[in-house]
Amino acid sequence: MTNKIRVTVKFFSGKTRAVEVEKGEKISGVLKKLGLNPIEVIVIRGGTVIPDEETVDADTVLEVFSVISGG
Repeated sequence: MTNKIRVTVKFFSGKTRAVEVEKGEKISGVLKKLGLNPIEVIVIRGGTVIPDEETVDADTVLEVFSVISGG
């Protein structure tokens, strides 16, 4: 029996990636696996912004948006 689950990540650019992670993985772990810095992105699940310490479930779909700041 495996403890791996599949998470789908949709990017603002229109690209979609599926990533396999351990069951109970945090959003920050998913982002790290994708080479993304949690400080530089906003993650949305089900229309709600979620913190990077939330865990993911099997077949979770996340939307990732880059944070843009300026002055």
